[in-house]
Amino acid sequence: FHRKKMINIAICDDNVFTTTQIENLITSFMKHKNVEYNIDVYFDGSTLLNGCSTTCVYDLAFLDIEMRVDGITVARKMREKSYDTVIIFISAYTSYCQELFEVEPLRFVQKPIDQVRFNEYLELALKKIISEKKIYSFMFKHKRFSILVKDIIYFESRLHTIIIHTVNGDMYQSGKLNDIENKFQEGQHNFLRIHQSFFVNLHYIQALSFSEVNLYDGTYLKISENRRKMVREQYLRIMERL
Repeated sequence: FHRKKMINIAICDDNVFTTTQIENLITSFMKHKNVEYNIDVYFDGSTLLNGCSTTCVYDLAFLDIEMRVDGITVARKMREKSYDTVIIFISAYTSYCQELFEVEPLRFVQKPIDQVRFNEYLELALKKIISEKKIYSFMFKHKRFSILVKDIIYFESRLHTIIIHTVNGDMYQSGKLNDIENKFQEGQHNFLRIHQSFFVNLHYIQALSFSEVNLYDGTYLKISENRRKMVREQYLRIMERL
């Protein structure tokens, strides 16, 4: 596995004191991390949205809720465009539960900002972003291919070939599913071995029953009888960690 470099962060708040405080907190936190990062500061939501459309899509955005073109509107626009940006809202108020739920923010930071709590949330965001930037490389017919781990739905072993089912279609790999499972376990990825032939990305599981998993694309995969108890225990353990 390797990881795409550079984490792009946006701060959007119409208060200069707040944007400066957040930027300083991020800079202080990142001194202890082996991570390259870039921070862009915006003072209203429309400017941020323009920045998203003309430059990079941000990995992490701190959004003030009370400003012209408010943070919730910005978050909705990002989700409409299918941006995977990790969102942390900032506000002096806490009366936005329903609106926040709709756009799936990672956390909510209340003003005045508490440094300890802020660092906890930033640590959580960083782990999520780094995990989603990891790239899986593999060989097939003497050629090397690479794909984002987060785009892999599941691996399937069939007739001595590994089929990698991804959000963009199927790819193929030489090798054994046991070796792939061992490689992923070393990196603490959220995959489950549910069957001798299936190794599934937990994020694409819509429902898990006693004998099968239902994926978001409508696929049903059988759980081996001898793995059912273990799969359920691992699934619950990983969900608790997320």
